[in-house]
Amino acid sequence: MNAVEAVRAGDLDRLAALLAADPGLVHTRPDGQRTLLHVLADWPGNRAHGPETAAALVAAGADVNARFVGPHRETRCTGRRATTTCRSSTRSSTWARTSTPTVR
Repeated sequence: MNAVEAVRAGDLDRLAALLAADPGLVHTRPDGQRTLLHVLADWPGNRAHGPETAAALVAAGADVNARFVGPHRETRCTGRRATTTCRSSTRSSTWARTSTPTVR
């Protein structure tokens, strides 16, 4: 199971193991366009352990303001489902108290 599959499945143990083995993984764009936070927040949303997965990625150093690289603009908290996931995932996060998601 790779990092994208672990995020989509909500497999926190596998994700933690992958991030421990390769800390830079949190900054990669596996499809060349989206980070793992984008993958987590992507349609259809409602990922298993979504808030915990987001918190784990942020704790590992994920850039919460990373933009989608492609034909349109997107942050990891674009859209209703994604916004719900991001808001609930950051309630206990320092990031929630110090940063506001932005879309330009």
